[in-house]
Amino acid sequence: MKLKYTIAVLAATTLAANAAQVITSYSTVDQAAGDDNNQAGPMWGQGITVNVGADTADGLITSTVYIEELSYQYSSSNSGGIPGAFIHVYDGLTIDAGGGITGLGNLVAVSSAATHGDLAGSEQLTWSFGGTVGDAIDKSTVYHFVTASDAIAGTIGNGTGNLVGAGYELDTGDPYSGGDTFRANGGNSGWDQSFELKTNTVAVPEPSSLALLGLAGLALIRRRCK
Repeated sequence: MKLKYTIAVLAATTLAANAAQVITSYSTVDQAAGDDNNQAGPMWGQGITVNVGADTADGLITSTVYIEELSYQYSSSNSGGIPGAFIHVYDGLTIDAGGGITGLGNLVAVSSAATHGDLAGSEQLTWSFGGTVGDAIDKSTVYHFVTASDAIAGTIGNGTGNLVGAGYELDTGDPYSGGDTFRANGGNSGWDQSFELKTNTVAVPEPSSLALLGLAGLALIRRRCK
């Protein structure tokens, strides 16, 4: 059993050594930066494309990446509502002139629950993902990162009741070309939220995959011993 565990750990370490984190961002989510943008709310969330605004050259980013973490900056004016506990990632989202969601694509990933407590303004809000194959997205596709009260996919039929708008730091004039934010109280005006998205070019192995890898390594060692 110890040998299997050692093989699994070594395999995971090797994968981690080959991993490459990609940080895609617009503006800053650092609370110390204070009120560095406009703010408005509530907003549904931000459209983000991994290879637009990334700190890594496009040619070095694999076509599929795995979401590890997303951060927004809360409104410095403490307005627009409190964010939901989860982040939903959709491959499509449309709204009407009043800000109502009229179309939702597929739900491709959901964060772990996060509690942001009592917000005074300008806080960095962070949600974690597993970085596993269940958090895989295409590097050149726009995905919409929307806060939600639970992990269940929103639907148009239920009024998207579990999707939550909130107040965030943002800029007008469409400064981020990889996607737009959407106002929950009006149409999109080319606004963009402050955000930082962390993805990785290598997926974290699921526990079951590590166990299988360990068993395979053990079988190989036994075969060689024979």
